[in-house]
Amino acid sequence: MIKFSSFMEFRQSPEKKGAIEMCGFLLEMNKDWGISTGDSYIAERNTGPHFLTCREHNKEMGVVFPLEIAYAFDTGECVRVVSVDGEKV
Repeated sequence: MIKFSSFMEFRQSPEKKGAIEMCGFLLEMNKDWGISTGDSYIAERNTGPHFLTCREHNKEMGVVFPLEIAYAFDTGECVRVVSVDGEKV
């Protein structure tokens, strides 16, 4: 798995799998895994990356709504987190 220096770098790369360090944790991500209710994901727009939990993914609107108090992000701004420090989530 390739470790990237930032979430934006990973999102813009052609790689489907990657990892970043965020708040002292190693987060492994997979662009091919869809986001469903209860899944952990990282999203970024213009305020830096956010580690969130999916409350609802409205595929018709193309929007992921977080459980936490945060912005709803477009599906394309989100990537599913598959493990944190080697533990599957």
